[in-house]
Amino acid sequence: MKPLSSKELLFPSDLRFSVLKSKIFRLLYSVDSQALPEARRLQHIRELDQELSDLKLGYPADCRPEVFATESAPDYLFHDLSIRGVNIHLEYYYCLGKIHGASNSCKIVSPQSWSPLPSSAELCFEAARCSLIYFWRIRQFVNQNTFWLHAQFLLTAVFSVFWYLITVPTSSTFTRDLATLEDIAKLLAQLDKATEDGQTYPPFYLAQAFVERLVSLARHSRPRVEGT
Repeated sequence: MKPLSSKELLFPSDLRFSVLKSKIFRLLYSVDSQALPEARRLQHIRELDQELSDLKLGYPADCRPEVFATESAPDYLFHDLSIRGVNIHLEYYYCLGKIHGASNSCKIVSPQSWSPLPSSAELCFEAARCSLIYFWRIRQFVNQNTFWLHAQFLLTAVFSVFWYLITVPTSSTFTRDLATLEDIAKLLAQLDKATEDGQTYPPFYLAQAFVERLVSLARHSRPRVEGT
């Protein structure tokens, strides 16, 4: 049997993200972490954010996630992306959202209850927006074989954007955020096409129906607030 090369990539992502995710959940989401003083939790958020930033800066500038996660990124940037590259980018935004979402993960009841860190809420929801925009841009990679590699990132981002829409329905980004969710529902509808033997893939139409339901709920949240 041919020995494995030390330069061969065996995993679908960068294992350093697995280590970082473990730290995020241990320091910010575990039962013990919930009992920590708020100052200690904020310290953990800052330290984990710095660790994530350092990890991102270790990649070449033209390969970093923010280069791709925009509606204006040229199509040619995506031509040479691999599944590993896609997962690394989605892992980054997932970690960013989890780090800054921890400051309010168990106690959001209104925008006024958000974290003492002024930018935490913004970073959390912007990470979700970027994830959904990115997912739309790499839609050619999504099929029955890869869906479950990305489902965690997709559904987490969908939940975050939906929560923002119904919590802050007067936000200036409401229309754009709602359109982003609608795009994801349309993408799932496009993926939910019967194969030559007439078979469909249940996760696609279940996810589509779920996202469409969230879109409907979010759409109706704004008129109720505005009284129209």
